[in-house]
Amino acid sequence: MASLACVVVLTGTLPLPRSEKLLRASLAVGLALLALVAIPRWSAGVLADLQWKGAPNALSLVDIVENRSGIISVAADGTVFGNGMYDGRFNTDLKHDSNGIVRPYALGLFHPAPRDVLMIGLSSGS
Repeated sequence: MASLACVVVLTGTLPLPRSEKLLRASLAVGLALLALVAIPRWSAGVLADLQWKGAPNALSLVDIVENRSGIISVAADGTVFGNGMYDGRFNTDLKHDSNGIVRPYALGLFHPAPRDVLMIGLSSGS
């Protein structure tokens, strides 16, 4: 949008007839309006399409967090993906472990009084 606004401003400074300036400026404004309508529609599911590589029966993404460290996306069934790779599920149940990951609660089995614990991965935090 900013670049099209610059086109309109710079078109006004060109040594052209007034009708040609208006034509070019209106073309830029028309493209800006088209972009306002089309870009959100066309890019709505681009991240899910990239993650699932266009698979027809892919899970739909319900939440996406993008930051300088990467992209964390959550599917409708609670599955978490970090940068497009499976990273577990939202689960805080002590008995039913849907991730297949031994929870940090098992630390007491390995050491009677753990003090320092390094946890790697698990973007869901569960």
